[in-house]
Parts: sequence; structure tokens; C-alpha cells
Amino acid sequence: MKGKITDDMAITLTVLYSCDQCGLKDQLVQVPERAEKDNVGAWFENTVIPCLSRDHQAHSPNCHPRTLQDIKIPIAENGGIGKPVGH
Repeated sequence: MKGKITDDMAITLTVLYSCDQCGLKDQLVQVPERAEKDNVGAWFENTVIPCLSRDHQAHSPNCHPRTLQDIKIPIAENGGIGKPVGH
């Protein structure tokens, strides 16, 4: 799961999630990479969760789960959670 550069030149990574309630499995979502200054918890709360929520709403507008399952975030070789793998 290497990072990619979007049209606005932001580096993103591919995160996967599933929803047991509506049946989505391993849904791919592009999420902005974590800035060096951001801790993992803040990045997850302020960036990842909103991206997953918007994507889920777009694919399953009638589903309103309390939780999503199997969230998969790449971990770079140097242990950088939320950083593109291979960078």
C-alpha cells in the first residue's frame, strides 16, 4: 500500500475498512498521510475517521453503524503509522 500523490499534491495512503452492518468488505479509501508533528491518535481521530465516515455514507447512505470493522492502515518499514510505505 504505497502512498500516492493526489491532484492537490497531498500524499495519501490507502486505508481499508469493512462494515458488518451493510456488508462492505475491504473498502479502499484514500486518506491524507500523517504529518510528522501529529501523533497517531490525533491523526486517526481528525483525519482517518472523517474520511472513512464520508466514504461509508457515500456507498451506503441508509446504513448508520456505530462502528466499522477491520480498519487496515499501512505501517511503513520504519514503524511510521500513517506514512506511505516505501518512503
